[in-house]
Amino acid sequence: MSAQTLPGQGPGSDLSDWAGSPLSTLHGPTAVTQPIRTEEFPRDGRYMVRFELPGIDPEHGLDVSIEAQVLTVHAERAASAAGRYHTEFRYGTFCSHMTLPAGIDDSDVRATYENGILEVSVGFAGTHPARKINVAIAGDAGSEG
Repeated sequence: MSAQTLPGQGPGSDLSDWAGSPLSTLHGPTAVTQPIRTEEFPRDGRYMVRFELPGIDPEHGLDVSIEAQVLTVHAERAASAAGRYHTEFRYGTFCSHMTLPAGIDDSDVRATYENGILEVSVGFAGTHPARKINVAIAGDAGSEG
């Protein structure tokens, strides 16, 4: 009795294509977008977000945008032309999407890059202090009258 194989499923076929195979989650290398280390805090009536991006070229490898209260930073750091035998530096594409808090003014955004840190400052729209709301009481359900 001989085993039958499907076309393309011979002895050299890829086991990762078999459904249920423990190897089915293994795939070849793909382009990876790496996260960016961030910190965020209020300062002097503005919302501050800082991104750790050392070694990028801010004129050619940095894009900052804001839409619908989502701040997006996309950066790229190209590997040096000189070959490396060992590196722990991260190269490639970096991206961060951050939802900003309610009350920000997306028309008042400033960004600066200095010493490997991108700092984005967003203003707050006018402040709206809390106010007391009077509650109207409809007929008292427990009284008969």
